[in-house]
Amino acid sequence: MPVLLLLLAILAPALWAGSDRVVRRDGTVVTGKVVRFDGEEVVVDTDRRRITLPRAEVASIEFAKPDAPPLDIKIRSAHADDSAEIYLEDELLIRGGRSVGGWVDLGPKLKDGNNSLRLRIQNKRGVWGYDLSVKINGKLQTIRCGSPGDSREGCTCCGYHGKELGTIDLEPIWIYVDRELGLVEVEGP
Repeated sequence: MPVLLLLLAILAPALWAGSDRVVRRDGTVVTGKVVRFDGEEVVVDTDRRRITLPRAEVASIEFAKPDAPPLDIKIRSAHADDSAEIYLEDELLIRGGRSVGGWVDLGPKLKDGNNSLRLRIQNKRGVWGYDLSVKINGKLQTIRCGSPGDSREGCTCCGYHGKELGTIDLEPIWIYVDRELGLVEVEGP
């Protein structure tokens, strides 16, 4: 019998995960989905049946924490002069991103907290710029500096004048992730 009690103590939190818990005044617990409650009664759908409890018998109700929405985060190079490499932390995601490329899924690669997205531009002629597309749960966000493909306006952020030649390493774009809240924020130059 003590082994069974120990096993129940270990497994109980897992059994209750995703379920509401109604604690009765006598200490017994009913788990399931609270479908209705008011001043008169609490109605719970359990795995086996629907239970209606008089409100006076209920000590507390603990509602299950809803699952965080899934994060669908993708990036692509929409355009860059002359070409761009895009890194997440130290991992090369996109090489030679001169024109619109395919979407790269960042979701499994991002950790909770800040993630560094870095751009390395290769400019061999004229002015330079970049244009990235980030899609977060279907919502499109553009990160742009200068006018890629236009010889008149170069990128003038971060201390650059837009006419530098060679390899240009830009300041990071930060992607902040909180999976528990289903939150993604993008901040950068």
